[in-house]
Amino acid sequence: MHLVATLPAHNLKALANKAGDIQMPSHVPRVFGPKLVARPADLSPGEYDTLMRVCVPLLFLDDSIGLDEAEKEKWLRLCLARKELWNA
Repeated sequence: MHLVATLPAHNLKALANKAGDIQMPSHVPRVFGPKLVARPADLSPGEYDTLMRVCVPLLFLDDSIGLDEAEKEKWLRLCLARKELWNA
């Protein structure tokens, strides 16, 4: 929640647009972009799981969101922690 809340407005808009464009299998909960950026605390556990699955390609492979290296490092650490906890 903190990582989303601290993004600048132009980054939030790009993140919302990209999140809405992601094509996931039908069994995976979809992340609704405006909800992600406006109310990240209200995401369901399934939406958080989906976000963690897609945030690396979403945030790192597409520079249109415009994260700097420090922000990318925070997201990467969050994804790694999620993976470690999931596989524990």
